Amino acid sequence: MVQAGLPPRLAEGFAGLYDAEQRGLLQPGGDRHITCTTELGETPRHPVKTVS
Repeated sequence: MVQAGLPPRLAEGFAGLYDAEQRGLLQPGGDRHITCTTELGETPRHPVKTVS
């Protein structure tokens, strides 16, 4: 991730989250669950509109 341009501390944090997910340490919390679908064509469009 650092080679892709992320700052080392941020990359370390993401790596820790990925590791925790793989080991089954992360569990959903809270009392709300929302399910929706997003078409593949919609997903990249929104961040581009927000930034530009």
